[in-house]
Amino acid sequence: MVSILFEHTIRSYLPEVSAYRSYLADKPGFVTMDTMEDPQSNPDTFDVVWKFVGVDLATHRNCVVHEYNSLSTGMLPQLKNTIKKRLNSRPDMRVFLNQTVKREFSFRDGIPCATRDMGVAEAFYATRAQHEYDLVYAGSITADRGVAAALNSICDRLTDLRLLVVGDVPVDVRERYSRKGNIDFTGRVPYSDVPEQMARARAGLNIIPDRYPFNLQASTKLLEYCALNMNIVSTRYGWVEQFSKARNAEFLWVKPDLSDLTAKRLNEFQFITPDVSDLEWNRVIDASGVFESLGDVLQ
Repeated sequence: MVSILFEHTIRSYLPEVSAYRSYLADKPGFVTMDTMEDPQSNPDTFDVVWKFVGVDLATHRNCVVHEYNSLSTGMLPQLKNTIKKRLNSRPDMRVFLNQTVKREFSFRDGIPCATRDMGVAEAFYATRAQHEYDLVYAGSITADRGVAAALNSICDRLTDLRLLVVGDVPVDVRERYSRKGNIDFTGRVPYSDVPEQMARARAGLNIIPDRYPFNLQASTKLLEYCALNMNIVSTRYGWVEQFSKARNAEFLWVKPDLSDLTAKRLNEFQFITPDVSDLEWNRVIDASGVFESLGDVLQ
C-alpha cells in the first residue's frame, strides 16, 4: 500500500488534488490524504509527499514529488521561475502542467518527470444550463488580470446585459459593482456547486491578459465553460487561439475592456463550442501516465 500526502494551502485553487484523490480511490494499492483535510498530517509518515511548488527547501526521508502546475505570475515572473529552479530541494520526481511549463523551467538534472494537462471535473459535463444571465465570469479578479475594465464596461455601457461573477471577490469590488444592478456576485461557493452556478449564464466570459505567463497556459475556466457547452466570449491570446483553432471552435473575440462587445454581437454570433470530453480528469490522468511514472520511481 502506497500512502500519498498532497500538500497545499487554503489559498491555492487546485482542482487537480481532488482529481488525483478521486482517481486513486478506484485504484488498488493507494491511500491518500491532503493537508486541507488534515492540517496536522505528518509528512514523514507517508511514503510520498506531493508538493505544489512554490519554493521548497525542506528535506524528507520519503519520496517527494514537486508539481509545477503553473508558471510564476506577478512582478518578474521569469526571475521567480529561476529562483524556484535554483533554490528548490531535489525531489524524486517532477510533474509539469504541460510541455510549455516544463520547457520554461528547463531542469537538466536527470530527475524523472511527467506532464499532466489541465482537466475538467465530471460534474461540469452533467450540469444543465439555466440561462438566467447573459454572461458569467468565474476566475481571479486581481489587478494583473485586468478584469476591472471589463466590469466597468458592463456597468457603464452594457447595461442591457446581466453578468454573474462566481467566486470570492474583494469586498471593495463587490460593493462598487453590485450597486449597478446588472452584476451579481455569488461569493465563495463550494467547488461542488460551481458547475451549477456557472450554468446560470448562456455565455462564459474568459478574460486573460496577453502577456507572460498567462498567454501560455490553459484557462481552467474556459475548459469548464466548454464542458458545460456554453458559448464562449474571450480575449485573444496565444493559448486560447491555438486551442480554438485545434478544436474547430468559434469563440466571440473581444477586447479586454469589452469596448467592442454589444448585446447585438452576443445575440447574433454563431458560436461553436468544442467537445472537450477527452479532458475529463480521469482521462487526462490516464493519458499522462503520471502514477505509472511514480510507480517506476518507487521501485
